[in-house]
Amino acid sequence: MRKLSEKELKEIMLEGLVEFRNQCQKYNLRYYLAYGSLLGAVRHRGFIPWDDDIDIWMPREDYDKMISISDDFSTTSWEVVNNQINNKYLFTFAKFCNKHTVTPPSRFRNGFLYGVCIDLFPLENSVESQTEYEIKCMMDSISRKYGVMLGRYYGFSNNSSFVEKCKQMMWRLYAKIHYPTYSDIIKMLDAEYRKQGMAKGDYFYCCQTHLRNIWKVDDFGTGVELLFEKNNFVAPCNYDVVLKSLYGDYLQLPDENERKAPHDFSAYWK
Repeated sequence: MRKLSEKELKEIMLEGLVEFRNQCQKYNLRYYLAYGSLLGAVRHRGFIPWDDDIDIWMPREDYDKMISISDDFSTTSWEVVNNQINNKYLFTFAKFCNKHTVTPPSRFRNGFLYGVCIDLFPLENSVESQTEYEIKCMMDSISRKYGVMLGRYYGFSNNSSFVEKCKQMMWRLYAKIHYPTYSDIIKMLDAEYRKQGMAKGDYFYCCQTHLRNIWKVDDFGTGVELLFEKNNFVAPCNYDVVLKSLYGDYLQLPDENERKAPHDFSAYWK
């Protein structure tokens, strides 16, 4: 297998983003550029030079529809991958993956391989009259509950003491007996998010990353088109508010020593 260059990697990701946009238009599904991809569109009119992925938000209703029609939504070169479709896929959010490439095994070491991909994050909708504080408390509660279950799969930190490692080993032994498999837990967690987020309240929120921001639904609206690498894609209509909540003064470039790819992975042609 030949390793992809950084240029090839971004070219394939952009191709996937165009394919994804076209499929969303075909099936009338809403999406928005998210996180670093949204920031890149606004600040760089494309990829952040040191970034290495593409992120998308989809309102839960549209996200679930995409999963339900995944076979039709997938194309000759790209496919939807999700924990409801494949038991070995161990993330709560979906990916749109290139079929002709492969990335090394994930930290789960379970043999599941996927190609160069776009991350697809569901946007949950708050319950009517639910406040931002109540949403945050709900997210924290779910995170604590499932964090206990999933903790048995996390690696030791490099500075863990011998006693701490022994405690973690005992905990994992107990958890493996007491709790379901990782795949089952992920599906339970996804179902919990879905149950909480299929309402029609005033707020959007995303539970799938450590960035637990809460936004007004009106900040997303029907979206606006922004240029990303000479192609137009949909972004939240009030992207300035969304980006400020995520990154503060987002137009200010970070220090040079902070301009590093967040994931650090390699990809190969099959």
